[in-house]
Amino acid sequence: MTGELVGALLLWLIGIAVVVVIAVYILQWLYRRSTKETAFVRTGFLGEKVVVNSGAFVIPVLHEITPVNMNVLRIEVARRDGQALITKNRMRVDIAAEFFVRVGATKEAVASAAQTLGRRTLQEDGLRSLLEGKFASAMRTIAGTARRLCAACTRSGCPVPCRQWSGSGNRRRGGSRSDRVGILRSLQCV
Repeated sequence: MTGELVGALLLWLIGIAVVVVIAVYILQWLYRRSTKETAFVRTGFLGEKVVVNSGAFVIPVLHEITPVNMNVLRIEVARRDGQALITKNRMRVDIAAEFFVRVGATKEAVASAAQTLGRRTLQEDGLRSLLEGKFASAMRTIAGTARRLCAACTRSGCPVPCRQWSGSGNRRRGGSRSDRVGILRSLQCV
């Protein structure tokens, strides 16, 4: 081997190493992965792509991403004093209930949540302000059909099953679903 051949070989190896480093940097910059806690929807060039437990290339000029929180969020709804619930037999009830809400793990649910809720899924206060009215309305509807509300929904004969309040297990419009609901405090007033 001559000196020229070794020099050319070394030049080629350095060039290949530089190209590999640049390619890895570009891939790291453009490739976005979703996590177990956050999925995302990529829109723009080539249409919509929902990414759950995988990744996708996101080119900043061509694509826009909307992250979606996949964690369970607790929303407490309290109705007291002037906002107390009124039962079927016209009794006022001060009540506090917690609703546990999350986005379903399917691509359709994530796409729907990204479209209807947007980045509010990442902000607990934004999601609370959006959903609290729906939950309060459900509480008023159930209370209006019940003669009394019990503090322990687990005892037999409770007139208001908690599952009715949240639609537990049912898909909600907007991609979110209510997992559980529990009555925290229930004090009947006259």
